[in-house]
Parts: sequence; C-alpha cells; structure tokens
Amino acid sequence: MRNNLKLGIVGTLIILMNTGCKKEPEPSFKAPNRTIDLLHGRHEAKPKKLFKWEPPQAESARQKLRGKQYTIFVSKETSDKVRQVDFEKTPEADMQTEFNKHARYFLINEPWSTKAKRKFVEALRKHIQSPMNDVVMSVSGSNETISHMINIYDHRTGINVELDYRYHTSRIIFRRVIQIGYTQADQLAISGKWPSDMY
Repeated sequence: MRNNLKLGIVGTLIILMNTGCKKEPEPSFKAPNRTIDLLHGRHEAKPKKLFKWEPPQAESARQKLRGKQYTIFVSKETSDKVRQVDFEKTPEADMQTEFNKHARYFLINEPWSTKAKRKFVEALRKHIQSPMNDVVMSVSGSNETISHMINIYDHRTGINVELDYRYHTSRIIFRRVIQIGYTQADQLAISGKWPSDMY
C-alpha cells in the first residue's frame, strides 16, 4: 500500500512537471495619470495643457509666474471679440514697416502701395479670424499699469500676429507680425508676452 501511495505521488508530480503549472498573472504597475504626495496621501492630477502645442512643463511655469511681482495671467481666449481688430488705428508708417519685413509670410511679393496694403490687411485679418489659430492672451502688470497682450498664433507655420488691447478705448490694434520657432512658442505659451519683445 505504501508503494502504491508513493507511486501515486510520483506519478502526479511527473504529470504536473510535464504539463506545467499555470502562472498567476503579475499585477500591472502602470503609472496612473496622477502624482502621489506620499507625505500627505493626496493625489494630484497632471496639469492639463492649455494649448496642444505647448511643452509639458508650461502650466507649472505659468503658476510660478503668477506669484511674482507682476500678476501674469495667460489664457486661451475663445471670444470672437478678441479677433475684432481696428487696422485703421495702426499708424501708416508702422504698417508699412511690417509689410516690408513680413508680407512674404502671406505670399505677397510686391512693393508697398495702397493695393498691396489692402492685400496685407486682408491676409492678416484671415489669419486672425481663423479658428485653427490659437489666441494667447496675457494680462500682466501692477495696480497702476495693466497690459493686455494678445497673440494669434498658428503652430503649423510659426506665424504670430501681435495685437494690443487699448483698455481705455476698448480697441484692439494691430501691432506686429513675426514668425517664431519652437523655443519662442514655448515662451509664448508660458508668459503670453509678445515674442518680438522677448527676442
């Protein structure tokens, strides 16, 4: 009887070794979409992107800027009012300077004239009105002076149109057009300031 029991145990072991044992699935340790504060047991959601083209650290950089001497608030503006620009208030000399430097961005290859100016303004207006382009608005300053900087940025071409909101007259004036690179675009997303003032 003992021999039969031993043979039975040995036979069972041989069968198990030949067929193999099913391995328990290992637990998944995929990182959740949040960070954990181990000291306080809190879960913090990853910062959401304001703009799809901005770097991952942009929101935390914006938070740091808000704590500085000047309050800086950067927003992705969706109101159509921001896209209503009064080109008539831009001085003619400034408009001609921008035309001479940057009309080629809009495939205008002719010398300055009334007709060329009209084409340039229409191209700028089209850029400003396009829902594909992001409105990056920055409000900054102290109690004495507040500055509203508006940028209409096309992340596909790098073309950024800078607008100035005149608080006292409630008018938005064309200021400048510039083509910016990735580094400048990152700074634009973080500070909302006009790139032409930063470089």
